[in-house]
This record gives sequence, structure tokens and C-alpha cells, in this order.
Amino acid sequence: MMARMLSSDKQPPDTEVRSSTNLHGSVPMARRLNVNVGVLGHVDSGKTSLVRALSRVTSTAALDKHPQSQERGITIDLGFSAFFVKTTVGADEAADERERELQFCLVDCPGHASLIKTIIGGAHIIDLVLLVIDATKGVQTQTQECLVIAEILAQHVVVVLNKVDLIPEEQRHKKLEKLTTGLRKQVFGRTLFGSDVPILPVSANPGAEQDVTRLAEPIGIASLINTMVDTVRRHPPRRPSASDAASSSAPMHMVYDHSFPLKGKGTVLTGTLLSGRLEVGQNIVIYPHAVQTRVRTIQSFKQDLPCASHGDRVSICVPAIGGEKLERGMVTSVGAPLPTLTSCVAVVQRIKYFKGQVRSKAKFHCTIGHTTVMANVHFFGLKRKNKPTTPTANTPSAANGHPPSPSSSPCHDGLSPASVSNPSALGVGLLVREKAAAWPDTLDVSLLYDHLDELPAERPPGGVGGESGGDGGAVVDAAEFELFFCLLHFEKPVQCPLGSLLMGSKFDLDAHSPSCRLAFFGRLLTPISDTDVPMSSLRVLKPKVKTGHVDRVTEDGYCVIGKDLFKKETDISQFVGLRVTHEPSKHVGVIEGAFGTSGKFKVRFADPLPSEWWQAGKKRGGGGGGGGGEEGNDGGLGGRGRDSLVLVYQKNAFDKKGKLMQAA
Repeated sequence: MMARMLSSDKQPPDTEVRSSTNLHGSVPMARRLNVNVGVLGHVDSGKTSLVRALSRVTSTAALDKHPQSQERGITIDLGFSAFFVKTTVGADEAADERERELQFCLVDCPGHASLIKTIIGGAHIIDLVLLVIDATKGVQTQTQECLVIAEILAQHVVVVLNKVDLIPEEQRHKKLEKLTTGLRKQVFGRTLFGSDVPILPVSANPGAEQDVTRLAEPIGIASLINTMVDTVRRHPPRRPSASDAASSSAPMHMVYDHSFPLKGKGTVLTGTLLSGRLEVGQNIVIYPHAVQTRVRTIQSFKQDLPCASHGDRVSICVPAIGGEKLERGMVTSVGAPLPTLTSCVAVVQRIKYFKGQVRSKAKFHCTIGHTTVMANVHFFGLKRKNKPTTPTANTPSAANGHPPSPSSSPCHDGLSPASVSNPSALGVGLLVREKAAAWPDTLDVSLLYDHLDELPAERPPGGVGGESGGDGGAVVDAAEFELFFCLLHFEKPVQCPLGSLLMGSKFDLDAHSPSCRLAFFGRLLTPISDTDVPMSSLRVLKPKVKTGHVDRVTEDGYCVIGKDLFKKETDISQFVGLRVTHEPSKHVGVIEGAFGTSGKFKVRFADPLPSEWWQAGKKRGGGGGGGGGEEGNDGGLGGRGRDSLVLVYQKNAFDKKGKLMQAA
């Protein structure tokens, strides 16, 4: 199989790779489909060489044009380039209508561990991943992290075994077969991509020639293009049509990753449309500085366009923006302001490959688009029994965790619930697609949630695990919960649409360790602030257990004086009415109030304690007295040891003045 791939490097009869001198000939723009391809892999695996071998048109910062990239010999920023393939897509249309020109936009992501934030930023706009593996080294540290990113953010992956020319020809076939078999069984078979992913041998730059004017003919590139085209044919990215009312009315959001001044023209921004439509002459707002301006021209890889839509990679020229340094950010349509978030609730899921603790009150690097900020996290969950079977009149079904119907649900800044479950939406990979059908559109503050000391991992099928705890935290079974949420407090304000995908990571861990640094992923739901949803309105219950001891029992056995449950300065009135359990008799009583000023309290039982218990209390010193007498080694209770009074209650984790609660 490998030998056949290496020897066969021809185009199929119904595809045509367009040359750089004839890019935009016969196929109308309406029939051009832009496919964003993320090129990911470990540092120095040959990603940029592969992009160079594939590319016919380059754009901003492509092929390591950045001065530091050339100096250090590695990619340090995102690079964009493209090639075009004329082919047929879709079986339900007439033959002439099926003709398409595929514009493969290649996003060359850096591979160095320290640049993982840039990788995530580039990967959230992709439809397809080319995962590049050095055939002489196999899977390396950043290969694993890139695979996790691909699983979260992409639907399909094509594996490229690069540098096959470095394997001696007499050993090449055997070694490639062994490597391919191992990858299928040990790596991809354990992911949602499955073991049958396309794996192709390639040599993008035979001989590792550094002089670009003397590059040798690459090996396996045509077979790779055939595979990419075949993948798009079978799974075409779904783009809204011009007649799609929902798409045309959705707010426009474009994420830009490069900007530069163009003398005599203005300022150029290059990026990808995440939603809506963009037209020449349209008024827009450029963030992070909220500069309102107008679109003068639109181009896509050197071709002028009148408009662009969801998924397109474009550059826009606007009047010169002076005094503001623009690097990365977002462009929106006027009338659709971008929220500025300091705190937000997100629905989240733990990444199974992360082996560390994902604890509440810890700090994580949170990446949203091209922005990465530190955030303090607090996890909580919705237990299955707490989820209503039918929504109430004032509680939308989406807010209760039920997936809303696309036709009836409102959009959140241009990202409708349909975009979450759309199998071809940008930034919606297999992991997100698997979970997103159950993700709500917003947080329902009328429901009761459970505080989590740690975000639990899912229990593997037929296995053990899926629990969290430790450090005094309660053990939690992930299977008990319908959904997991996280309250994020950002150290710096974040500007992004609600509904944006986020990834939580521990980038401060050793970058050279084989351990995955990506901890959880999710989607932003609800801003938390005094003007939006106050934090005190979140009903997140944190269990508390206090244990006191019996000081004395009254003559009739109905009343007990307890101690050691509260401090002297505690306001016992807030605990009045709460139930306590007498151990070991299991009788349940109710706290009536304080007894004296030393922290002691009075408990009344509905039924008297068994006589052997309260008689023991009487022997201890009888009723009356505020402080009680001296205890013997057995606590004065007839040799049985100290009787306990156990108080179990729940407190709102985000409302310090809130009422204490107990389960029914």
C-alpha cells in the first residue's frame, strides 16, 4: 500500500490543480468553496515545507516570512496560503451545477510547545486538519497536543508522514507499514477519528534543501491532494447560501489575525468570517478598540470580491486607522456590539488526556479565539435528578439543558444553537459535536447546582474512574451529572461573542513533558456582572458537615445540650431550624437556639432518646448549668465514648449571606 502511494502521484481525471498563473479562470465565485485546512504537528516536522509544496498563492506571513521565523528556523506565527482544485462536489445537483473550485486555505501553525496558544488560535477557524508527523521520529510531545486540539476543533484529519526520504529505501516500506499500523492501533483508534484515518507518506522537501530556488520535486504531494479532495467530496463543509435568511440576518463576526498599513490605500486586515455576511461599503466595528469604519475593498487571495460569507478567508481594506496598534481581534457589524467579559459561566467538559487535577479555585490559561488570559475557575454541576422532565412556563427548554430547536431558538451574537450541532461548523470538532447536543444555550439560574471541588473525568466504558476528590474533597462520579459548568473570573477583560468555544490549559507545566497540558473545553454561556446576572443569583450549593458532641441530656430525653459544633463568636441564629443527627442512636433533632454564650446550643428531638442514652447524660451531671462538669475519659456517658451530633447542610457557594439549606 505504501509503495503504491509513493509511486502513484497523479491527479484523478475529474480534478484539476490550478496553477498560480491561472487562479481564477472559469469557475464563478458563487461556485468556489473555501476549505480551511490547519497544518499541525511537532516543531520541525516539516509543516512549512509541506505548505510550500502545496501552495500556489501565499498571503500575509505565509511560509515563515516573519523575520524571527527566518532567524530561528521555526514558524512562530500563523501563516496563510492557498491552492485551488477544480472538481465536482455533491451528488444531488445537475452535473454542471456540481462543478466547484475548492480553495484550500492552508493555516500553517507553529509547532513549538511555547507557541501552543497560537496553535489553538489558528485551529479554531479550520474545517480539516493535516497532522504532520516526522516519519523518522513518530509521535512526539506536541503531536499529541495537536491531536487533542484537532479532536476538539476539527471534524476530519489527514495524517501526513513526512520526511520519508530520510528512511533508507530498502527499509522504507517495512518501517512505514510498522509505523502506520502502530498509529492506527495505539493512537487514532483511541480517538473519535477512528483507526481508519487516511495516512499518507510524503517528502515535502527531499534532501532538506534550504535554498528555495533549488528545491527538489516533492514526493507524494499529488496523492495527498487527492485525499484532501476526496475528504471534502464526502464531507463538504456546510456553508450558508446567499438565500439563507438566518445566515443573511445573523450579525457579522470576522476574526482577524494580521493587519498592516497599505500606503495610499488604508489599513488591511486579514481574517476568517465566523458568521454573517460582509460586503463592500458595509459599516463595521474593529475591536479591541471599537473603531467604527467602512469596508473599502474585499479580496480573497488577490481576487477582488463584492462580498464574503461564513467560512471565507479574506482581506479587507479600510480607511487608515492611526494611533491604534492592531494585531489580532474581531470585526463585527454595526449594531452587534461585542460583549466585554470579566466573569462568565461556561458549560465545560474535562479532556480525558489531562492527568493533573482540575480543581476549583485554581488558575488556568483560558484561550478564546486568539485571546489567552488567566482565569480563576469554580466548577459546579447539574445532577440528573435536578433536571426537570418538562420545562415550566417561565423556564425555556434550552435553559434546562434540553437542546433547543434551531427554528425556535434565538441567536447569541450570531452563533445559534444550530451552529453548535452543525457537523461542519467552524471550530466544532468531534469532541464538541459529541457533547454540544446536550449543551444549553444559557444558564438557568432557577435550578439548583452542586459545587464541585474538582471537575471529574468521564468513566471509560466498562472501566473504572470518572471520579474526583482528594485533598479533603468529596468523591464525585461524573455519571451522576447531566452537565458541568465553570464560573470563570478573567484576570483581564475578554471581548468575544457569547457562544464562543474556550479551552482551559496549564501552560505553566513543563512544555517538554509528554503529559497533555490541555485540561478542559467548553462554550461561553452567560456573562456574570451586576448589570447582567449577579453572582449571588447562582444557586450553587456546597455541602458542609459539622460534628459536635453531647454535653448533657435533660430529664425527659427530649432535649440535648450540645457543644463543639460552633465557635463562641458564631451567630447560631442562622442555624435555628436545621436538623442534626444523634450518633449512634440515629435520632434526628432540630436546633432550637444558643445555650449560653460559649457556643453551646440546644437541640430538641421529636422522640425521646432511648433511656440508656439520656440516663447516661443525667449521670454526667443532670440538667441546668451553662458549662457542664468535667468529663471522664469516656465523656461521662457510661463508658460508650463521646456521643456525636452531626449537622449536614448546604450553603450557596456564591451568596455568603444566603440562607442555609438542607436536603428534604
